[in-house]
Amino acid sequence: MKTLINDYVADVIQRPIPDNRGTRYYTKIPEHLDKKMVNNRHHIIFISYYPDPQFLKKAMVMKATGRVYVTLIAGCIREDAKIENYFDQYYEYKSFRELHDIVSKSNPYSWHLAPPIYHGAIVINACSKKSNIVLDVNDAAFFMAKDKHDPSIHIERAVMNHVDHIVHKMPDAAWNNLIGEYGLQCGSTSIMSYPHPSFLHSNRLKAVKPTPHVAYAGGIIPYDIAVSRGHENHIFDDLIELTGPDTFELSIYVNQNARDMPWHQHGHYYDLEKSHHHFHFKQGLPYCEISRELSYYDAGIFFDNILLSSYSLDHFKYNLASKLFTYLEAGIPIVMYEESEFMADLVRDNNLGTIYSAREPRTIIKAIDEVMNNDYTQSIETFCREFSMEKYSQVLIAIHHII
Repeated sequence: MKTLINDYVADVIQRPIPDNRGTRYYTKIPEHLDKKMVNNRHHIIFISYYPDPQFLKKAMVMKATGRVYVTLIAGCIREDAKIENYFDQYYEYKSFRELHDIVSKSNPYSWHLAPPIYHGAIVINACSKKSNIVLDVNDAAFFMAKDKHDPSIHIERAVMNHVDHIVHKMPDAAWNNLIGEYGLQCGSTSIMSYPHPSFLHSNRLKAVKPTPHVAYAGGIIPYDIAVSRGHENHIFDDLIELTGPDTFELSIYVNQNARDMPWHQHGHYYDLEKSHHHFHFKQGLPYCEISRELSYYDAGIFFDNILLSSYSLDHFKYNLASKLFTYLEAGIPIVMYEESEFMADLVRDNNLGTIYSAREPRTIIKAIDEVMNNDYTQSIETFCREFSMEKYSQVLIAIHHII
């Protein structure tokens, strides 16, 4: 397995940085990379490409304990993300080769690695001195790929078998399946992107309008790329076609991590915006701002075009997306599709919104009517209070062997 990782890393460090990063902004080389302790705090190096919400919140609550010094090494950090609120120091690597070089010279108390899987591979390959390695797993390749011989699955298995602890967001059935298929021996903990008090917003009083207005906030692969690369679940036409004065209004906030987003590639949706006057296509906002913006909407919607998708259906069955908690932080109910069984159960069991069928898109209209006719304010507030990310700070500390 180590040979597989080494060959994979040799390929990764030859790859160019994605061209939508734009000009690097955080260019000061971080200090203390070879130190396990900094200012009497345990030094943890976080590595990601785009630091996503759940990654940021984990670092945030750990730093707040006063027991951890956190360094971020990332490929792209938007300036408006206010990264200083989450980390003690931060740096954007020039290339994947430089990332490998930085890792090889580092010796922190512990590592915390975000997807993609090449971060885990690089740390395993480059570390001459073994430190505790914690790997975040969002969407396991094993459940996404229909072909279980896909190369991504072999790499994922090899990396997972070389780390010390895995933090995931899967239900027990999925995780137990993964353990059996991969023969994992490492520790594991389920920690989701739970709400954080800093991002909570009450469901604001809105002017009564005849047409409900719902929002979708998440990643959208440009239409032509989705078609050509097999990500057809990202085709939103069926949802947009349902909008209108007698159904609902829809605003899509495109997850905007990179500085230089290729907005011209979304021409298909800009054209639909012109022809469907109740559909609005918006540039995304940094995590520190999105829940405030979403608080003005009537509901947050989940949508995957399962009828066209080339992903394994297990991916949708077990997936738990960070935007579920972003919607709750905004104080708005959720419109969820039943084929996403794990999230649908969370919504039902905690009275957080309504359910529709992704295989029958028109059931969205009835679900939106239902969400408009019920008040979920109290149950959303209860969930956010009982499942606050702050409550998991000590769990995360323990995962990194800090006693």
